[in-house]
Amino acid sequence: MSDLLSLLSLGSAGIAAQNTGVAVAQNNVANINTRGYSRQRVDLESLLASPLVGGVRSGDPQRIGSDLLAGRARTAAGALAMAKAFADALSDVEARVSSGTTVDQQLGSLFSRMSQLSARNRRIAEPAQPAFGELHRYLLNWPRNRRSPS
Repeated sequence: MSDLLSLLSLGSAGIAAQNTGVAVAQNNVANINTRGYSRQRVDLESLLASPLVGGVRSGDPQRIGSDLLAGRARTAAGALAMAKAFADALSDVEARVSSGTTVDQQLGSLFSRMSQLSARNRRIAEPAQPAFGELHRYLLNWPRNRRSPS
């Protein structure tokens, strides 16, 4: 039969385990409005011993992540990144459109720079010269080669 001290030990272990659970619950309630806080949980474990003496023990507090909140955070981060990418692309388009040059002028400038580069490096550009020259002539006459709308 159990003696008085083992029964008192059993009672104090139960009170300590319950105290741990109350402390974790108190921490969860105190931080409910704190941004980024994830709630904690403590598991109580029953101890097996002789038929009349057992007990309870509290485990370590564990953080519980909410899958719903984590998914919402990932979605919001993805939406923000996409919005920033669209804003950057729109700013780039606005800068190019407001630069005062037309597409024809920009293409002409590109190919004149390419011609200057190929004139400097004839040895490197020689094998590609026939194809490049044909493409260059076509693009220089590009506004005339386009069909006018009917």
